[in-house]
Amino acid sequence: MKIKYIIALLLLLMFVLGFASALFKSRTSDEVTYHLNGGYHFLKTGEWIAPIDNPPLSGILVSIPLLFVDKGRFRNFERLSIEDYVYERKETFPRNILLTSRIVPLMFMVALGYFVFLWARDLYGTKAGLFALLLYVFSSNMLAYGRFVTTDIGSVLFMFLSLYTFWKYAKEPNKKNLAVASIVFGLAQISKMFALFLVPTFIIYAVIVYFFKDFGPNFFMNFNNKKAKKAFDLGFSLLVIFIVGLFMINMAYLFDGSLRPLIKYDKEEFKSATFKSLHENRLVNWIPLPFPKPYVIAHDYGQWLAKEEDRAYFYWGKVGRGFDFKSYYLGYILIKTPIGLFIILLLSLLCARKINYSEAYMLIFIAILLLALTFLSQVRLGYRHVLVIYPLLYVFSGRIFKEGIPKNKLVFGIIIISALWYVISTLYIFPHYLAYFNELIGGPKNGYKYAIDSNLDWEQDLDLVKKYIRKSEVPVLIDPGCKPFTGRAAIPTNSLQFQKGVCYQWLKQNFEPIDYIGYSWLVYDVKGTWKESNGQYFFTKW
Repeated sequence: MKIKYIIALLLLLMFVLGFASALFKSRTSDEVTYHLNGGYHFLKTGEWIAPIDNPPLSGILVSIPLLFVDKGRFRNFERLSIEDYVYERKETFPRNILLTSRIVPLMFMVALGYFVFLWARDLYGTKAGLFALLLYVFSSNMLAYGRFVTTDIGSVLFMFLSLYTFWKYAKEPNKKNLAVASIVFGLAQISKMFALFLVPTFIIYAVIVYFFKDFGPNFFMNFNNKKAKKAFDLGFSLLVIFIVGLFMINMAYLFDGSLRPLIKYDKEEFKSATFKSLHENRLVNWIPLPFPKPYVIAHDYGQWLAKEEDRAYFYWGKVGRGFDFKSYYLGYILIKTPIGLFIILLLSLLCARKINYSEAYMLIFIAILLLALTFLSQVRLGYRHVLVIYPLLYVFSGRIFKEGIPKNKLVFGIIIISALWYVISTLYIFPHYLAYFNELIGGPKNGYKYAIDSNLDWEQDLDLVKKYIRKSEVPVLIDPGCKPFTGRAAIPTNSLQFQKGVCYQWLKQNFEPIDYIGYSWLVYDVKGTWKESNGQYFFTKW
């Protein structure tokens, strides 16, 4: 079979898995209220009202389908309470329109798979490219976030593509590759604030290229001194890429407030101590900023979230502040990555121990991202913020086939078994990809002990809860909270472990779940009696 047909079949399979699983999932807590609402409003008015810390590109693209729908079919973007949604007390955002919008991130996910193949092929050959694509297609993590209307999969696509196109330009420096790298860098910047981490990565890789690799574009100025020319070519290339990126940032916000110095902002518009201090600093507050106002405010808000917001998080069974959980991202990578992939990565390192400069480039970006989010920010809103590392790891895994199929039968056998384990684990968890947890913690049934929110419970299973209640032969209470109850109750992980965690301590101490709804909701059968004494309730288990 021709390679292009294999690629097409694998990508089609991924789209089918993603779309089919999306059919089972209700709207998440962010999709309608934030992303579709913000994107649609921007398309209609040019004003960005979505969460200010999210650039507009992804929100705009996923909202385009709404332009072709009569506004009367979706009168508002309200996020209904769980009770209103499950009991259908109020009108919800139309499901068919939501599913249509989800096709956009699904297409991002499929496109990203093709570029994973290309980069792995360019580095290690066609067999490696196909193997990297196979790992990508059956990635529970990519399938989990690639079907929802959020900024996640779009930002991963453009950040990965930016890394790839800059690498390709450094390898083949010509005008076309420079133009592509510049435009894609700009797209990355208007898809996620984290894309700023591309800047130090590019600079570090440019230094590596200067000292260790050939680089000689023939369309810049000529110098007699080769080292000086190489330094100029690399520096000027970076300058072009960054200027184009800056222009695209301004263009995305329609140049709203561009070139405005900080002194002309209202101090009350800033939340972070950093920006308030800069606003008062006469040495810098007069300098015109080459950024649009919403982008500046977004970075101010990001600084406040990273350093100053007083917020609690749940992580691995504990509640604490962000900086209490410095192992947050590594911890979730450990339990939400299939063990088969860990084995493949280990073999990739053992079979070819020397890391080349291209591989170092990928690893440098991963290191910068993880270190910055771990030590420079207290935000612990979901390990999806490091989702971009997975496509890079799939490319890196392809190095195991750099010299073709391994001749050592034991090694090849381990690769096959690990890959099968990896694929089967993804097929087994269908359609509940967000609830994937590996065997280190006992699989998805134990996920609620370690994770909540966008790591497990994003309110994506409300439709399944609704069906469960209708089919149940006994009455099922919905998240009763601090009210004493007996009988059958369905409780979301977010409430059980965090939002109403104090209310449910007695429940967790006395009972285990009897059933799971998408693994993000737990069903308990409470048998016992309650007694009241001096305004307090005491439970006795039968």
